[in-house]
Amino acid sequence: LREKNDAKVFGVGVDSEATKLRKISYVNKELLPAIRDLKTILICIHVNAGEGTGAEVWFQKKASNRVVQLAEHVLSEYVAWTGMPRRRIHSSKEKKPWGKLYIDDYKCDAILIETGFIDSGDLDRYLLQYQNIGQAIAHAAYTFNG
Repeated sequence: LREKNDAKVFGVGVDSEATKLRKISYVNKELLPAIRDLKTILICIHVNAGEGTGAEVWFQKKASNRVVQLAEHVLSEYVAWTGMPRRRIHSSKEKKPWGKLYIDDYKCDAILIETGFIDSGDLDRYLLQYQNIGQAIAHAAYTFNG
């Protein structure tokens, strides 16, 4: 746990479509109060699939300008630290072939960073950059001034 002004950066929690389907939660128990706190901005981290390439960030339908700015900041920092190709930021309002994006279910603000595509050349970048991935996202959250 790190604090900066009112912001807190917590340890890792894992939440994905696969774990949702299996009704399994890997969210660190210390994160649960934060997820329920309306001051929290949750950053969910995923690996994409579907033969694309690059990183992208999704934000909730209800996102404020501050959350949209965070999504842009996280994506910019992530791409700069890892060299992963940049895709874009998306609103969960956009039509998706797989349906609803689960970050809309959280009461707190949330973004979802798709860190790359596991079934493409991004995998090679992952293997070379695995330490930078977490550091890049944590650095982006910690340096955000929105």
